[in-house]
Parts: sequence; C-alpha cells; structure tokens
Amino acid sequence: MKSYLYALLLVSAIVLTDQKKFDGAINLFQSYVTPIFEVCSNESSVDAVVIDNMLANGEFPEHTPLKCFFKCLYNKLGIVNEYGHIQPENMRKYTGTDNKYISEWIYRYCQYNGIKDLCEKAFHMARCTYNTVKIAYNNP
Repeated sequence: MKSYLYALLLVSAIVLTDQKKFDGAINLFQSYVTPIFEVCSNESSVDAVVIDNMLANGEFPEHTPLKCFFKCLYNKLGIVNEYGHIQPENMRKYTGTDNKYISEWIYRYCQYNGIKDLCEKAFHMARCTYNTVKIAYNNP
C-alpha cells in the first residue's frame, strides 16, 4: 500500500510540474499578445471569451474572427508577413517556450504552407503550436 501511495504522489508531482511548464508557456504567450491584443481583437472582432477558452482549455472553434485574430497577431509579431511567408526566427521566438527543441519542432511542422487564406493559415499554425507545446510538456 505504501508503494502505491508513493507512486501516486510521484506521478502527481510529475503531472503538476509539467502543468506548471505548460502554464508558463501560456503566460509567456500572453505576454507577447498583451501589447497588441486590443488592436487584433478589434480588427478581427473576436470575443475575448473565445480567446480565454482557447488559452485555458485548448478550444479552437472554427470561428472566423478567431482565425483572423491569429492572422493579425502573427503579422504584428512578424511570424507571418502580409504575403503568408514564414519568418523563421520570429516563429521560433514566439512559440511560448524557451525549449529550443520544441520551438524547432513547431517551426518545422506547424507552418501550413499549403494554406493560402492567411486567417486559416494562422489559425492552424496557432492550434498546432498550442497542441505541440501541450503534448511536449505532458509527455516528458
């Protein structure tokens, strides 16, 4: 029974540590977004509740204002230019993590170069980035 409780405590500690890393990534992402949040939310007409649910719960509804919010955000951060071209250093910089391996993975696999609509492209990039960071921190 003692070994079962010890194992349960150990697993709980690992999960909490990983959750703290993921929460840290969300906080870092929010620090990037804060200075331009109002501009992009006004430009896209996205509801702040949709953004909150996305950050808190990983909900990415097929919602045009949310998609265009990410287009604005990625453009203002210099991740994607007005022609849809990826800026590699900025894409790696704004992943929400300082882990260079996770950032590189995101750069390599979350570009969605085949999507021409910039709102759609940015939305898929954001969802891929969120899910990649979440998976990476939940599967050490």
